[in-house]
Amino acid sequence: METNQNSENIQAGESSGPVVLNTNAKVLEVGGFPCFDPKGDPNTLSIRWRRWKRAFNLYMVSKGVTNEQQKVALLLHSGGMELQELYYTLKPDSEDNNLQECLNVLDAYFTLKVNVPFERHMYRQMQQKDNETIDQFVCRLRQKSISCEFTNVDEAIREQIIEKCRDPKLRRKFLEKTGTVTLSVLQDTARVHETVNTQMQSMDRSGTNQVHGIFQSNRRGKGKYGAKSDDRASDGKHKEGRKCYRCNMTGHIGRDKSCPAISKTCKKCGLVGHFAVCCRTKAPKKPSNGKQRQDGAYQVEEEKQKPETDNYAFVVKPAGEKTGGVVDLIIGGVELNNVLI
Repeated sequence: METNQNSENIQAGESSGPVVLNTNAKVLEVGGFPCFDPKGDPNTLSIRWRRWKRAFNLYMVSKGVTNEQQKVALLLHSGGMELQELYYTLKPDSEDNNLQECLNVLDAYFTLKVNVPFERHMYRQMQQKDNETIDQFVCRLRQKSISCEFTNVDEAIREQIIEKCRDPKLRRKFLEKTGTVTLSVLQDTARVHETVNTQMQSMDRSGTNQVHGIFQSNRRGKGKYGAKSDDRASDGKHKEGRKCYRCNMTGHIGRDKSCPAISKTCKKCGLVGHFAVCCRTKAPKKPSNGKQRQDGAYQVEEEKQKPETDNYAFVVKPAGEKTGGVVDLIIGGVELNNVLI
């Protein structure tokens, strides 16, 4: 009667207590965990599998899964369809209820895809990047060394940072170390060096800003020829109505390429870059010796009148006692005697 009563309560939606269907299973909400791609780059397949397997173990522990059958199901479900197909291809009659046996099958497949000589070659090509600290560089090298199978990982990383560090001064400090130098000693040296460099750069920037401010102040106080206040306005700003010192017009400043006088020749001083109305040169004084300048290029000189005889092509002089049409002539300043006419 009690059993029938409980069955009726369950059918009616009522329950006298919690109903447990499986004491070894745990209700999970599986989602947000990335699938594994077994068909990606074969050179990095082993590394990607190790990282994914590590992430899966953390995920499984965080969910509190303890049942072995549920662990296997969670592994194959989280890995995605590609990983499931690969697993059942490697072991088609698999009835494994143990997670470790399932992982051994997959580890044997992915581990064979590692090319150690190639991985070590890629490791030796790694060098410190710009704005990367030595500690960050060491972290990248350590991640890459997983697939290189070095006997002594710290020694391999130590040699790589000495050879491939970006700062030659820091490399000199590394080489100055005598005896057996560990990786931790080099990292401590690099941290001090990088900290001092950062402090020095901060101090240099502070000093540069102060000197720059003094330079700007002195420049505004000098005021050279041709540099009026409108040309020194910050970022080209000028007050409305201020005239350009080149063309005497408004709406722009002297250094604007739109100024109509920027390539014109001044008719007053002959210089290029402004109109005569804006010319600041003084007018030339009138000469006292009778010479008169015209546009600074030509002049007219007054000469004394030469003897009247020079105004004729030739001069006939009396021949004295000479007769018969014979005379003496002066032509062009040359005297000719006894010329028959």
